[in-house]
Amino acid sequence: MIQAIVFLPLLAALIAGLGQYWLGRTLSKALTTAAVVLGAVLSWLLFLDDALLAKASVVQVLPWIQSGDLSIDWALRVDRLTASQRRLANSAHSQSRRPA
Repeated sequence: MIQAIVFLPLLAALIAGLGQYWLGRTLSKALTTAAVVLGAVLSWLLFLDDALLAKASVVQVLPWIQSGDLSIDWALRVDRLTASQRRLANSAHSQSRRPA
């Protein structure tokens, strides 16, 4: 779920930005808005699940450096603070209005 919260708006922005010529302006706006609103809903679910139950987790995205016994991964850490920050940031961005 945390991967979708982080990468869904980014993916929608890439698709809308690179494909605006084929998608059109209205569909591009709808795609990015839907991705941000879905991210906000998932952020609330993450907040209710992780923050209120007080369980922290680490979600590995990709292995980054592997050399002998050294292993460094690209990971997303979710605890009370990150869950509440995601909830506030995504909720505020999903309610912002842009001029047409």
